[in-house]
Amino acid sequence: MQPRCRVNAVRAFGVACALLTVLPAHAHPVLRCQMLQGDSAFVHEVVPTRNPYTFVPFDIRKRFRINAVVIGDAQQVDYVKVYAYYYRHGQPVIAHMTHYPSPMVQADAQQLTLTGLQRVYSPQYGFELLYSCVLFERPTGVAQ
Repeated sequence: MQPRCRVNAVRAFGVACALLTVLPAHAHPVLRCQMLQGDSAFVHEVVPTRNPYTFVPFDIRKRFRINAVVIGDAQQVDYVKVYAYYYRHGQPVIAHMTHYPSPMVQADAQQLTLTGLQRVYSPQYGFELLYSCVLFERPTGVAQ
């Protein structure tokens, strides 16, 4: 490479770095629920939408089910609802429901949880489910 070409390449790299620091970083809210049932750990992530009927419940070993509903869009979360069910005779029975209107979105997943640590019990079999959910901003393009 000629010395002149190297100088131009270095300048181009410097301009690109400067632009990256000026351009806004885009992020979107994600609700991450971490669950522990018996000796198994699970993670379920949900992104906001405007249609509450599109959320798919997350089954946990056919003992419990979590349905996390996040209503909003990439700019604002209107509310979060978390439903926890236990199974009785093969059918889910609601055990716990929480509602968080206009929740604050944390800067990252290491901040305080939205729900705190929740415990749900199955009265029929005595199983216990522990779960905690955090609502945080994930930069666009970052893998889960």
